[in-house]
Amino acid sequence: RATLTGSDTIAGSSISLLDALRNCVSIGIPLERAVYAATAAPARAINARDTGSLEAGKCADVIILDRDLSLKAVYIDGRRFHG
Repeated sequence: RATLTGSDTIAGSSISLLDALRNCVSIGIPLERAVYAATAAPARAINARDTGSLEAGKCADVIILDRDLSLKAVYIDGRRFHG
């Protein structure tokens, strides 16, 4: 159980979003649907128009995965950060 520091307030999941994506795919959710659920759907839910999909003018934060969903590279603001 994950809690906020110094309290009993539940903080949510203790796995990364990438691990959650992998879990979804491993139980049969198509990759495209899992990626949408991790990116565009939450952005739409909070009306964040500058994120959630790859389009001109939006934030350029992306990850590159291989076929096994292993992390290969991270780009933040369009600049390679890792990998």
